[in-house]
Amino acid sequence: MRSKNLHANFKWSSWLFGRPGKSKVPVIFFYGNLLLWGYPTYFFKILPVLYNAFWEWHIIFALSNVLMWIFFLKASLMDPGFLPQDTEEYHYAVRQAINFNDWKNGKNPLGRLCHTCHLVKPLRSKHCCMTNRCVSYFDHYCPYIYNDVGQRNRAYFLGFLLTMCINCLFGIYLCWNWFQVEGQSLLIGLGCLFLIIIGFVSAVMTGMCLYMAAMNITTNERVNAKRYFYLMDKTGKFYNPFDRGLRLNLLEFVHLIPPLSFDKIRRRQISEI
Repeated sequence: MRSKNLHANFKWSSWLFGRPGKSKVPVIFFYGNLLLWGYPTYFFKILPVLYNAFWEWHIIFALSNVLMWIFFLKASLMDPGFLPQDTEEYHYAVRQAINFNDWKNGKNPLGRLCHTCHLVKPLRSKHCCMTNRCVSYFDHYCPYIYNDVGQRNRAYFLGFLLTMCINCLFGIYLCWNWFQVEGQSLLIGLGCLFLIIIGFVSAVMTGMCLYMAAMNITTNERVNAKRYFYLMDKTGKFYNPFDRGLRLNLLEFVHLIPPLSFDKIRRRQISEI
């Protein structure tokens, strides 16, 4: 009977907080801070005091929060770019590997195969150990959205970071003006300190994501550049064949133009290196 209760408790805690190695605690922390503390403090403490003098700020703050939630839910709930599993191309590659003539030269024809998803990994994809799926244009796994950041949701993730940073700046400004009217308050003071910390972190992350978008490279590629043959020139130095210039890189990032094909990337490498 005791073992059944322990098993039931484990299943309940796993459903609420996530399985080991893929915790839901960060995303629960985000929800909890906003819904149980941040918004109640704003609506019941700050808004009644400052609305008449700063009504324009409150409207902009509300709109920015709506945008933040839209971006957050899109980045969190949508498919980030999961690749199809158990493909025929994978099984064909495995069957043909025995006939590969360059094994003796150190070349591995199975290097691009994912034996978990049973697929041939396209350029810029990676298998994520958290979601246990291969993701197109894999950037990283983010515990605060409880999802991978990949080709399909990376623009929404950037929007989430940017609007969160803006909301923190608005919140700090409103807290400062509340202090001028009402004086000191431990609750508002702690809230302001929390906004300063989150605002700084989100600003740094926003800057990093904007830089990656401007350079047309993923976080995974930049951190692990030495692992990818297509990010090195003939001398072994870092080379980014996807960089098309700031404007085109940003247009590609938000899906307004298609990415370069593999053939075009190879031609760029041959002509520029």
